[in-house]
Amino acid sequence: MALAKLSSLPNELLISIFSYVAADVRQGHITATLSPVCSSFHRLIQSSGLDVMYTFLRGINETRMFLSLVQSRPMAQRRVYSLLLVVERNGHKDTASNAPALSAMEAILSTIDTSHLHTLFLYAPFRNGEEAELQILGDERFDVQPPFQLPVPLPALADLHLSGLIAVSPAGNPPYAPNVQRLQLLRLYGLPEPYDDLPPLLYNLAPNVTRLKLSIRSLHAAYFDQLLDFCETTSTGFRTPDKVLAENMSHGFPTSLKQIVGCLTYDRGNVVAASTLPLLKRFADDAARDLHKIGEIAPLVVTLPLKGRPDYIPMRGKDDHREVYRFIFAWMSLNIYDLVTKCTLFNVPARHRRSSVLQAPSYFERLLSRKREEV
Repeated sequence: MALAKLSSLPNELLISIFSYVAADVRQGHITATLSPVCSSFHRLIQSSGLDVMYTFLRGINETRMFLSLVQSRPMAQRRVYSLLLVVERNGHKDTASNAPALSAMEAILSTIDTSHLHTLFLYAPFRNGEEAELQILGDERFDVQPPFQLPVPLPALADLHLSGLIAVSPAGNPPYAPNVQRLQLLRLYGLPEPYDDLPPLLYNLAPNVTRLKLSIRSLHAAYFDQLLDFCETTSTGFRTPDKVLAENMSHGFPTSLKQIVGCLTYDRGNVVAASTLPLLKRFADDAARDLHKIGEIAPLVVTLPLKGRPDYIPMRGKDDHREVYRFIFAWMSLNIYDLVTKCTLFNVPARHRRSSVLQAPSYFERLLSRKREEV
């Protein structure tokens, strides 16, 4: 009996298998792992759009190359499941200001097929010099980034991580990310008007969010009260035997929200912050201990990061490259978590689940160079 050859397998089966390889981004981009094996693999990966399903773009130049690539494709080959876009200032040979950064984000989301986009990570640099618009927040002056308006609905999006900016749905429209469950707003000096009220911002962007991480330097008194109210109301709702009373209690946030993680940076010389924020942390820690006894998660987790530690935000707009790498690694880890979950569901043995560290892919640059040579 003759053994079946690889070429006898239907493309649909190969694409299904290759999709697991594409998701394992720590091994490298699929075009650097599977595509070089043979010409048939290379053609199948390109024609199916597997080469863009898990996309990592770092810098304006690479973003433009990616746009040039996908714009020439039919929409069926533009499907992206997970997207990481990092724009840095004076880093990675990129000196772009924030205006092109936001334009690049808008162009990418407007061009790709976002119907299956379940993970989105966007990183914007701090603004410096003339483009910075300083705003007085408490006793300090900071530049508050204007909001990024989502250009298209993202119905499948479940994980949204934004670093250095916030995103909003267009006015007069329903929320563009209605199914986001996990939202992270990182490296913020404050929330821009008119989105400086946290609960309405969540209703506008992610009304069904269950987990929120907020990394911010300037904590308005209103934010402090909102976090405290959320913690107290949620804790009381778990502990009170009166269900009617618990149901009538409201904290202003979406009712789906189960936990807020607040990473609150402040100047130790700021007397008000130095006295109130440790009290907020102590209140949150006490509530967490009480709820742990009855098997419930802490509604509010407060950390007060010190300089040089994760989630610390400097007083002036100076980017910490370590935060960039943490952001990139978080995206990789999330994709790997999804991959391991799928492998577990399909009983894939642990010895076949590979893991290592990848370097940033330069696939789009190589592909465009090849196309130029063909021309």
